[in-house]
Amino acid sequence: MYPWIWFWAPNIYLPWSGSVTQTIEPDLFDSIGPQAGNATIERKACEVASYGRQLGLIIEVLLDTARNQETMSAEARKAMERLEVIQAEIEQLKVEELPRLSWG
Repeated sequence: MYPWIWFWAPNIYLPWSGSVTQTIEPDLFDSIGPQAGNATIERKACEVASYGRQLGLIIEVLLDTARNQETMSAEARKAMERLEVIQAEIEQLKVEELPRLSWG
């Protein structure tokens, strides 16, 4: 564009165009209410290990402990079997999705 005729150049902005800025980074910890705990501590805890990793470790220990029990009620055995199925499904999702998520 020629600098001496800039005033004839119209600025046309279509919907969702123009000078728009938006922060895309999700901040999941703004939704933590006061009853759920301290948001700062929750954020730092998730920097150490994500919620999914924390739950995964708890499930692994729980299932290992439950398998070594000699006596278990029918309801507890049913719940343990369901938890094993859920864990297996999650592991299968990881196997299926990991190649799609790799950048290399």
